[in-house]
Amino acid sequence: MMKGYFFALLTGIGLLAMLQSETTQAPETLMELKPELRGSINQAVHYLRTVQKNGNWLNHPGVTALCLKSIFECYRQYNENDGPWLRMPLQYILSCQQHDGAFFDPKSRTPVKNYSSALAILALTATKNPEYKERIALAQKFIVEIQCDEGELYEKEKDYAYGGIGYGGDERPDLSNLQLALESLRASGLPEDHPAYKKALIFIERCHDVEGNDMPWAHASGGFTYAPDYPTNARLSVDPSTKEVVPYGSMSFAGLKSLLFCKVSMDDPRVQETLKWLGQHFSVTENPNRGQTSIFYYYHLMSKALQVANIDELELSDGKKVDWRLALAKELLKRQREDGSWVNHDPKYMEGSSELCTAYALNTLNVIYEKL
Repeated sequence: MMKGYFFALLTGIGLLAMLQSETTQAPETLMELKPELRGSINQAVHYLRTVQKNGNWLNHPGVTALCLKSIFECYRQYNENDGPWLRMPLQYILSCQQHDGAFFDPKSRTPVKNYSSALAILALTATKNPEYKERIALAQKFIVEIQCDEGELYEKEKDYAYGGIGYGGDERPDLSNLQLALESLRASGLPEDHPAYKKALIFIERCHDVEGNDMPWAHASGGFTYAPDYPTNARLSVDPSTKEVVPYGSMSFAGLKSLLFCKVSMDDPRVQETLKWLGQHFSVTENPNRGQTSIFYYYHLMSKALQVANIDELELSDGKKVDWRLALAKELLKRQREDGSWVNHDPKYMEGSSELCTAYALNTLNVIYEKL
C-alpha cells in the first residue's frame, strides 16, 4: 500500500515536472513575449522616473532628451500632461536652446551640440505638441548649417570630411553623429530633396568599406567604419596583426540607416552589400568586432536601422533568416536588472551610466513592441 502511494506520488511529480518544462519552453514568437515586454517596459519607465534628479537625467540635455523620447514613445503613450516628472525634463530641454537654435549646456566643456540638438528634436517631435514647431525648426536650421560644406569652404573632391557632421565642437565629423543628425532632420520635416542629404551621402560613402571607396584603408567587406580618415578609425577598430581598419556592428547599422535616410533604394548595391555584411556578422550578444563596447548603442541602432529598412527577418550568411526582434527582445529581457535598468560593464562612451543604457534599451524595446 505504502509502496503504491510513493509510486503514485513520484509519478505525479514527474508529470508535473514535464508539464512545467513544456510551459517554460523558450518563446518561439514575438507575440508570446508580449506580456514580458510590457512588464519590462513598465519597469524601465519606473526606473527612469525614480532616478531623475532636479527635473532631468545626468544634468545633460542630450541624455534627458533620449530618456524622454523613450518614455513618450512607449506603448503606454505618456505625454507631458502625465505630471511634473515629464513636464520638468521637457522644460529643462527647452531652457537649453540657444539663440542659434542649438540645444546644449553652455557651461559644459564638451557641449556636444549636434548630439543634444538632434535628440532634442526627436524628443520634441515625440510629444506631438504643435507648440514646439518653431523650436524644432530653429534646431533643424542649426544642424543643417553645421554640416561640413561650401559654407565652411570644404570642397567635395578635396576634403574627406565634406558632407559630414560632428559633435559641433569636434573638428572631425563622424558617421555616428551624422546618422543621428539625419534622423532628426527627417523627423523635423526637412524635405527629402534638400541638398543636405546629397552632401551627407558623399561622407557616408567614404565610411563604407566597399570597392570604389578611394580612402586608403578601404577594401571590400561591405561594412561601415566610424569615419573616413585613418587616424580616427585607428583609435577604434583596427586588426592588431595587420593594422587594417575593421568595420563593426554599430557603425554598419548606422551606415544602413543613413543610406536609407538619404533615399538610397533597398535594391541599390550599397544597401545590399551592407545587408550582406550585417547578415554575416549578426549577433545580439555582442557588438560585432567591438565586443561589449557600446552594446546598448548597438542595440538601439540595430532596431532603428532595420525598422527604417522595413526588414522583419535578416538573412544570415548560411541563407537562413532570423527574426531579429525576437532575438533582440530575449537578450534585452535577459540583461535587464531587478530594478528595471540596464547597464554595461564596459563603461566606455558613457555606458557605465544606467540612465543612458536604460534609455537606449527602452527605445529599442519600443521599436520591437511596435510590431505587436
